[in-house]
Amino acid sequence: MDGISFPMLSDFHPKGEVTGRYGVYNQDRGHPNRVLFLVDTAGVIRWIKEGQPDIPELLEELDKIS
Repeated sequence: MDGISFPMLSDFHPKGEVTGRYGVYNQDRGHPNRVLFLVDTAGVIRWIKEGQPDIPELLEELDKIS
């Protein structure tokens, strides 16, 4: 998919199952807040960004964990 060579997750069904576990499901709005988690190969969360990340910032963080 457009040069992305790593797994990505989008929480769709059952609604909010994963985002609820990560504490970003917004019950009042009925959908999760926009949050990006970078997780290393050991499953450790290395970076969290709420909202839309800026691409240079995202690439810099990816370089740190790859």
